[in-house]
Amino acid sequence: MPHAPTPQFLGFDIRLDPVNLARGWSAERRKQYLLRDDIEVPLSIDPMVWPSKFWQRHVPPGMGMPRHLGTVAVPDSTPGYTVLGLWADLDTLRRFGRDAGIAIDPEAMIAILAWQGDEQDLAALSFESTPLPDLAEWSRLGFDVADHSFVSGLNKCGYESDERTRLAIAWSGCLNEHGLLAELDVARRFADMTDERVPEHAPFLVFEMRTPGDAGNYGTRVL
Repeated sequence: MPHAPTPQFLGFDIRLDPVNLARGWSAERRKQYLLRDDIEVPLSIDPMVWPSKFWQRHVPPGMGMPRHLGTVAVPDSTPGYTVLGLWADLDTLRRFGRDAGIAIDPEAMIAILAWQGDEQDLAALSFESTPLPDLAEWSRLGFDVADHSFVSGLNKCGYESDERTRLAIAWSGCLNEHGLLAELDVARRFADMTDERVPEHAPFLVFEMRTPGDAGNYGTRVL
């Protein structure tokens, strides 16, 4: 009997408090990038959508990472900080935070997982395989669809007006309160659709985000 598919663990991150990002999501920006108008601040693996606490080489300060919100630069070759802009383990993340004098808020912490699709697609992430940590007690925020550079095909690749109307009818009911896809199978179908819609960024992969924060604040408890 075949084994059930399991996700590949990519790393941990600290993201900025979405409450402080609400002003950046005008009605016009929502209509361009989101399929639901009632999502106040979407969550995403894309640091241009949901900025990280840490500067990343491919997202300079000021481009989604405002300094006044307390972002921190991570020097090149910092142990445990991967090419994906993620931390390989929580101990290293906490140690860096302590040395940098920043508080680590558990509700701002996320783990990012990549769900298996085409093995060549996952290999292009250029990330060494890491054992899946015990995340059973973490809350699932939802599923994002993004390319190898974490550009979200869900909340970052703009929608034309007519296209948005059509796609909102088909997909908005599949999104949760965070603007993320609620189910894995649906996310896989959305990735296939986005491969055709945005071929310059294809292939798109399915990523899951989890947090140790309170399930009532963020998502539903992973069973």
